[in-house]
Amino acid sequence: MLDIIYLALTLALFALVSLIAKAVDRA
Repeated sequence: MLDIIYLALTLALFALVSLIAKAVDRA
């Protein structure tokens, strides 16, 4: 169970970083 939560957290963090990178690239 903990592994799934950790995996979801990592995935969310990766998506957040990707979104920020796109925003910076557009600016």
